[in-house]
Formats: sequence, structure tokens, C-alpha cells
Amino acid sequence: MAVYLKNKDLLAEFNICIEKGETTRKFDQMIITLVENISTKYTYSDESLRCDMKQAAYLLMYTKWKKFNQGKGNNIFAYYTQIIRTAFAKEFNFFFLKNRVASKDVSFIPIDEYYKSLDREEENRKDIW
Repeated sequence: MAVYLKNKDLLAEFNICIEKGETTRKFDQMIITLVENISTKYTYSDESLRCDMKQAAYLLMYTKWKKFNQGKGNNIFAYYTQIIRTAFAKEFNFFFLKNRVASKDVSFIPIDEYYKSLDREEENRKDIW
């Protein structure tokens, strides 16, 4: 398996970005490569889900890229990988929750019928006791 991104290269580019206060083109390309590679590890029922998950990962990465703390460790690759996987999981859960709710057959009953059903339940409980 070929190495597509090295931790030391990512860390060096991160330090340059911190000094500049913004991301560089090379850092952006590294993040895109990281997201693309991680997205191939999963199978998708719909291609739009893959695109949504990648977009969620990009968004989360660009809001949290500065939060890496070198005092705690120097494995920036693992840190960013976890952020991307978290974004994928959140988007996946949101997608299936949205589809599950949309696919349920929701039926509404009038309020008086609801109260009648409660009265019947109470009568049934009296019969049991």
C-alpha cells in the first residue's frame, strides 16, 4: 500500500499555516487528499451521500484545523483522520435519521378518538384488577 500522505509533511505544513494564520494551497490539497482517501474506505448506497459526507468533513476540518495541540503529541495525521471520521459518522447518522423519519407512515388521529382510546385502556385495566 502506497503512502499518500506523511505525518511529518502534514505537520510541517500545519506549522507554516499557523505562522501565516491561514491555510496554504499545499495544506488544502493535503486535506482534500486525506478526505478523499478516507471516503473510499466506506461503501455508500447513494453517491450523493458520499458527496454530503465529504462536504461535512471539509467543513469540520476547516473549522477545527487550528485546534491541533503539539504539546499533547505530534500525530496530526491521526488527529485529522479522527475529525474526518467523526464528520462522516455525523452526516451518515443525519442522512439515515432524515430518511427513516421521511419514510415512516405517520397517521394522525383526532384528539377525541385519542381520549376514547385512553378510556378503553383504563376500562381494560379495571377488568384485569
